[in-house]
Amino acid sequence: MSGLMQSLRALARLKPAQKLTRDYLVSLLTAVLLALAVGAGIMLVCGHNPIEGYGALIEGALGKPRAIGNTLAKTMTLCLTGLAMSLAAKAGVFNVGGEGQLYLGAMAAAVVGAQVDAPAWLVTLLALLAAMAAGGLYALLPGALKVKWKVDEVITTIMLNSVAIYFCSYLANGPLKTAERGIATGTDSIMAEAAFTPLIRLSNLTTGVFYAAAVALIVWYVMSRSSVGFEMKLTGENDRFARYGGIRTGSLMLWAMVFSGAICGLVGMLEVFGLHKRFLTTVSNEFYFDGMLVAMIMRYSPFGVIVMSFFFAVLSIGSKSMELSAGVSSELILIVQSIIIFFMAAEGGIRKALGERAALRRARRGRGKGARLMGDVLNILLLQNTLRTATPVVLAALGCLMTQHVNITNIGIEGMMLTGAFFAVLGSYFAGSWVAGIACALLVGLLLGLFYYVFVIKFKSDEFIIGVALNIFAGGLTVFLLRNIFDVKGSFSDPAIVPLPTIEIPLIKDIPVIGPLLSGNTLLVYVSWLLVPICWAFIYKTPMGFHLRASGEYPDALTAAGRSPERMKCLASVLCGLLSALAGAHLSLGYLTMFSENMSASRGYVAFACVIFGRGNPPKVFLAALLFGFIEALGLRMQKYMPSDLTAMAPYVVTVVMMVAVVLLERRKRRRAA
Repeated sequence: MSGLMQSLRALARLKPAQKLTRDYLVSLLTAVLLALAVGAGIMLVCGHNPIEGYGALIEGALGKPRAIGNTLAKTMTLCLTGLAMSLAAKAGVFNVGGEGQLYLGAMAAAVVGAQVDAPAWLVTLLALLAAMAAGGLYALLPGALKVKWKVDEVITTIMLNSVAIYFCSYLANGPLKTAERGIATGTDSIMAEAAFTPLIRLSNLTTGVFYAAAVALIVWYVMSRSSVGFEMKLTGENDRFARYGGIRTGSLMLWAMVFSGAICGLVGMLEVFGLHKRFLTTVSNEFYFDGMLVAMIMRYSPFGVIVMSFFFAVLSIGSKSMELSAGVSSELILIVQSIIIFFMAAEGGIRKALGERAALRRARRGRGKGARLMGDVLNILLLQNTLRTATPVVLAALGCLMTQHVNITNIGIEGMMLTGAFFAVLGSYFAGSWVAGIACALLVGLLLGLFYYVFVIKFKSDEFIIGVALNIFAGGLTVFLLRNIFDVKGSFSDPAIVPLPTIEIPLIKDIPVIGPLLSGNTLLVYVSWLLVPICWAFIYKTPMGFHLRASGEYPDALTAAGRSPERMKCLASVLCGLLSALAGAHLSLGYLTMFSENMSASRGYVAFACVIFGRGNPPKVFLAALLFGFIEALGLRMQKYMPSDLTAMAPYVVTVVMMVAVVLLERRKRRRAA
């Protein structure tokens, strides 16, 4: 398991050590042009004119004052979220929880704006402070877990995102729900006089942009021109060296996390006081993840974040006009953005590979030349639902386990699951066979596994960035294909979709209690059970499994023995893609008989947490996945007695608790051993 822990530590220490060089900017420009070319090719295949499509995009983003205002407003949002990400990353912590911090900031601002009876300027100021405090304090929790107990902040912040979003949704649909007509889910409107004033008529650009500009200036100064920024840089690049130099690295990481969360809370406040005038459950459309990728592409440079935010804003705002005017699906822009991220994440590896090939050619030339509640909830149906809900997590976790043993942290399993779910429905629908659906899912899983291997191992790209980009690419691709193949939005279901068969086991099915539990499940449920001992035997009892683990723990020793670590990592990536695609196929053909946008619903991240909780051991990982399935199934049953938003939080809260428990148990073992 040392390979697993090494990969987790490497991910936690992700640091922005590289700078924006001229060569990097040239590579970025090349990546943008290549991505736009790929987008043009997709347009041609779909029967659209690329010139008209991109012309409509530019017109929709910059053609009119209203469009310019919307583009600048989007730039402001991306810039602030990107700077929030950069601020934390500079100090060596990875805040992936900005979306949840944004939601809590928006809720705090909406409550103050609606409930406080004071002069308008004071209401605005109090709402701003409340939003920043809410976001900052929520970020303090994973920051403290990271600094005090070394709990991986990536998984905890991802899980806390869902907790915050569901909690705010509960408030907006429950105790704080407005009585105003026409508002289905939201709080009371804020004081009208306290709202920000529009700067361009009918656009989203308001006087809130001045607050954003002030924050951006402060962040730029702190990161680039202050002694605190220098200390953050030292901490992010080498926390041990910084600690020996007298820098209080723990406090610095905590404050960086808090201020990062405070900026995210500010973004929520700007949305409420500038656009919605109340809290709505749709206050954000994954704004923070867009900003996070902008920061990654620009290597956490404040000035670079501002420039790239404008470019991404043009793509985002213009894509809507492109769909309305030219008929090109707006999801195409997600694919273009993902391609840019893929190329830039692999920029160093591609450049090195091209350089080595050129040197080889030169060398060749040289050679050539040279109770009721309990009864309703805790019954056999709960256990049946536990097995059904746990199955996709089990399959994805077994795939993630393979890559963890070769010291690769693959969080792209979320996107692999989603893509597998879509192509399973596609194959089942058009071929009229669930076998064809499984085959399509496995094929796309194989391709994604190879794709991940090429970029992460061959091109030496950052595995986390590739994983995040893969998830975004999968989300954009599945929605794009859903609209262009089936001509629907949101979800697709049809009687022509052939679901996975259910298997009745003779004799066992007639046994009371056990029979309904063990019999009558879909095929992939039984496959997941069989794969647990198979994976255990493969990893721990076969020579290939030994080589697989050695490629992550002792790659040099494996090379000295005449074996290739790269081949083992390729095998692990492919197995991860196949198993994750099977997990998606179970979601769309077994758990449900349909496909809906983003139906993987963070199960990939939960599978990653199960691998950590199970310490890479298949039976323990299986038990962790069963625990998640039980909590999710219990939440579904409890919806009869409490709001669904609260029950939906439960699996993610349990996942965070599991993460903390693993770390504390590790610390206790070390103390006993010492």
